[in-house]
Amino acid sequence: PAARLVPVRRQRASVRILCMHATCQGTVTLFLGTQRLSAPRRYATRAGHTETVRVVLDGTGRARLAGAKGHVVAVTERITVRGGRTVTQRIELRR
Repeated sequence: PAARLVPVRRQRASVRILCMHATCQGTVTLFLGTQRLSAPRRYATRAGHTETVRVVLDGTGRARLAGAKGHVVAVTERITVRGGRTVTQRIELRR
């Protein structure tokens, strides 16, 4: 399956989070391999709702995106849920 495309505007990636069964709280962080591209960003959302979290890219993340062919970088988003499990999935950042 193709990775989900996430737009980056003003050094912020707009990551959507869907909470299915209960109220969710946690953090979202972007990685390229083991290299962190953003600071962890906290979120909270109600069950059955979608939240857009604007994750700020750090210097490494901005440099990777600027130097990438077509300004598209495939990264891993790591979503931690307090009291739950950590979810990772592939996304593509596009400037």
